[in-house]
Amino acid sequence: TKEDSVMRKFLLVLMALCLAVVPALAETVEPATLDFGDFTMTVPADMQYEMADEITDNATFFMLYQPSESAFTTNMALVWSEAASDLTAADPQTTGEAILATAQTTLEAQSVAVANPTLVGASMDEIGGKTALSVVYTMDLDYTGMGVDLQTNVTFVQAIVSEDAIGTYTFTIASDSMDGCQPLVEVVNTVVWAE
Repeated sequence: TKEDSVMRKFLLVLMALCLAVVPALAETVEPATLDFGDFTMTVPADMQYEMADEITDNATFFMLYQPSESAFTTNMALVWSEAASDLTAADPQTTGEAILATAQTTLEAQSVAVANPTLVGASMDEIGGKTALSVVYTMDLDYTGMGVDLQTNVTFVQAIVSEDAIGTYTFTIASDSMDGCQPLVEVVNTVVWAE
């Protein structure tokens, strides 16, 4: 269907851009409430972030980093797309499987070896009162092909909000443990949508 085609196209672009770098590293001394136009989000004082000067279609515009002792830095990427789709019409399991497959293909195209891709779960949820599709998946990743001596299991938590009035916002959290995702999930839970 047309909805499935739009969603597949969107997922391909999303996964390709989730690892993009945006400028202006900043660290807050106190919690900071950041205004992205369509919503605000509060960032804890101990987290660093990068924010693009403007939000553009299909580009990562915000990265948040959780301090960690491990070799893998837990992070969250935000991507916006002008295109919107009716998430309530999507089957969470099927969409989750498509997201997982696209993530694997995208990582492998960047010379990251992927093993054991596993869809942990997919369901309808909400962010700040708006309907969201939530997807959790894990993969064993080997970054040797990128010149980085790092092999680790990574858990991804994604939440997608899509409405005609705002387009599509995708929040993608990556950590080397499910527990590691929780502080960034709590940040997503601070989202307040503009009236």
